[in-house]
Amino acid sequence: MPTLKLPYRSVGICLSAVVLLACAQPSFDWSANLLPPPNLLNLSSRETPGSEATLRVIVQFKEPVTGNEASLLQALQAQTTGQLRFLSAVSADTHVYSLQLPPGMDAAQALQSLAAATVVKRVERDQAAKAH
Repeated sequence: MPTLKLPYRSVGICLSAVVLLACAQPSFDWSANLLPPPNLLNLSSRETPGSEATLRVIVQFKEPVTGNEASLLQALQAQTTGQLRFLSAVSADTHVYSLQLPPGMDAAQALQSLAAATVVKRVERDQAAKAH
C-alpha cells in the first residue's frame, strides 16, 4: 500500500486542524437580533389568554416620511397601546413595523387604531410574515 508523501500529509494535517478550530469557535447569537416567532396559527391574544402576539404591519403614509424618526414613532405609538418598532422601509412613504399586541387586543383592533393616525393613508398586516 503506497504511503502519502510529506506535502500531502502536511496539507491533510493543516486542513484537519483548521476544521477542528472552526468547530471550537463559539457560535453567533442570532437571537439578539430576531423578532419573536410569528403567530403561525393566526390566533389573537383573546384566544391565548395572557400571551402577547406580535404582528408585522405595513404602514403607508400620506406623504414620504422617515420611518424610524422618533416623533413619527411617538405619534404612531400614541394610536395604539401595543409596543411599536420600526423594521424596514419599503419605499419613501411605506414602512414595515413590528407591533406587539397587549393582552385583550386583537389584530383587527390594532390595525384600526393605527389607521386612525392623521398621517397614515393605509395599514395592513404583512402577508409575507404568515406561514405558508
